Amino acid sequence: MTSTADARREQARGNGVAKAGQFGHQAHTAPGAFDPGATAAPAEAPTSLNAWAEALAEKLRADKSNDWSEELAQLDAARAHEGTKDGAADKAQESFRKLLEVNPAEGYATYQGFEHDVKHAEYPRLRYRPADPNDEESYASFIDPYTGDECEIRAVDIAERWTTFDGFEYAEIDPEDPSIGFDYDGEAEFEGLVYQSENSDKPVRLPEGWREH
Repeated sequence: MTSTADARREQARGNGVAKAGQFGHQAHTAPGAFDPGATAAPAEAPTSLNAWAEALAEKLRADKSNDWSEELAQLDAARAHEGTKDGAADKAQESFRKLLEVNPAEGYATYQGFEHDVKHAEYPRLRYRPADPNDEESYASFIDPYTGDECEIRAVDIAERWTTFDGFEYAEIDPEDPSIGFDYDGEAEFEGLVYQSENSDKPVRLPEGWREH
């Protein structure tokens, strides 16, 4: 995320607060009439939603005059799910979808960052089992780190093709069905993303010391 994008978001938040208010005439008190001692200090923003939820849970547990057991149980269940791998995936996807809704251009930039992170993630390494020199029918193989079984691997590549729209000079636009055309040449730049076990369909790394030539 760029500092410029962060500044734009902060400005948008400020504009939203500035526009919020009540309709109708509002009475104003002269500044000298305010009592500084009676003015509550502005609340500090929590470092995260989890921190806010934890603080709220502590207050509810300390509130003996009311029964917050159902709300606390729901909170505990939500936090427990978030701690699982499925919960982490749900949270990441939800956050990304919200980013696309708010700022799709920044979402696209984030997606490009995801490609980099996926490519360089510390996936489990394949294990290499050499052929048994005393067994003519023995053969070398990779061992899937997820299943412990022999596996074949495949290289999963990504490609981006940049094709420029030639413009409207020679284009005829039908007002009833507006469209444009790209002159695709079929070429693309390929780059390796991950290796994948064909046994488990999960991403893997080559064994230690191995490389693709």
